[in-house]
Amino acid sequence: STRSWQTRTVLSGEDGSPENPATPIATGLFPSVTELNGVLYIAAYDGLSGQLILVSGTAGGILDSTVLVSGETRSGIAGAGDVGAHVVIAPTSDGHLGLAWIDGVAGTVAYGRINPRAGDDQLTLMSAPEIVALGRQDTPPRLIGADLTLAYRGNGDPLIAYQDQTNGNLLLATRGNAGWTQTVVSQIGVSGFSPVLFVEPEGTWIVHGVLRSEQSTISERVDVRAVPF
Repeated sequence: STRSWQTRTVLSGEDGSPENPATPIATGLFPSVTELNGVLYIAAYDGLSGQLILVSGTAGGILDSTVLVSGETRSGIAGAGDVGAHVVIAPTSDGHLGLAWIDGVAGTVAYGRINPRAGDDQLTLMSAPEIVALGRQDTPPRLIGADLTLAYRGNGDPLIAYQDQTNGNLLLATRGNAGWTQTVVSQIGVSGFSPVLFVEPEGTWIVHGVLRSEQSTISERVDVRAVPF
């Protein structure tokens, strides 16, 4: 059988910046999509305004967009925000939506939840964003959060894997009663490229890319790592 594909515009940016009109504005970077109860949810980073955007609706119906986290609010300077890069969205076990993203203003990895059943005109975070990892606020400061991936354990606790760009490590953040804990999962070469979490009854695994330098030769490989709990 043959299926026809339909393409829809979810977010529209300007054709170009004042400095370089030929360069498209970076609207809709790092898109992450999930489905819950027949509704599509697309989270993305608006590189022009530095904001975290959420689009929701049905595939053939109206798609509405809202600003979940305003970059301008975080920076205090209009147009100078940087919130939402590497965003990822996933449904929780209790019918909510969880999101993780980089707060570029604070230099942290953040996490929040949405209740799609709240009936609000605009979807909003259920509470203030949680700080998952300190990053630039840590001692010593580090760049963290590239290629975020989000999943949930059987008890509903979130798991967030990401790359520590400064040290080239793969990290896993877990949340328990005492808050968030960060664990180094892999220190092989430069680890943590495009990680993906798999949570199964038999255990939890992270698949990620690794770069290694051996005898002046750079090699690439995909590493599968079991995560003990």
